[in-house]
Amino acid sequence: MRRQSRGSVAAAEYSEDRLQQDTGAAANAAADAAAATAAAAAAAARASQSILVKEEDDLSLLGRQSSSKKREAEAPIPQQQQEQEQQQQQQQQQQEQQQQYKPDIETVQMLMQQNPHLGPKEIIKLATEFTKKQKINQRKTP
Repeated sequence: MRRQSRGSVAAAEYSEDRLQQDTGAAANAAADAAAATAAAAAAAARASQSILVKEEDDLSLLGRQSSSKKREAEAPIPQQQQEQEQQQQQQQQQQEQQQQYKPDIETVQMLMQQNPHLGPKEIIKLATEFTKKQKINQRKTP
């Protein structure tokens, strides 16, 4: 029986040693996996941080560019400003002249009867010229 007990003790010791080795290997593997995961996480964090820094740099550059473009757009060049004022004055003068020589309905109807081949725009233009000439002649004669 002693033989059997020695054998079972030896088997138990062997099993215990094997279990410790397996547990140690598993622990080592788990530690290695944890270390690898931590290293990967750190690398990802560094990469995302560098991407964020790059994005912030890009955004700040865009902000500077858009603000400088905005300033350019807000402050027109003096020559452009003069041209705009001249255009406005010309438009205002044209409007005043058109209102000043606005034909009456009788003149338009008369010209439509005399010139049935002309379109509405041409009739109005002709009536405006006719009215303009009439008013100029009225000014000349006292």
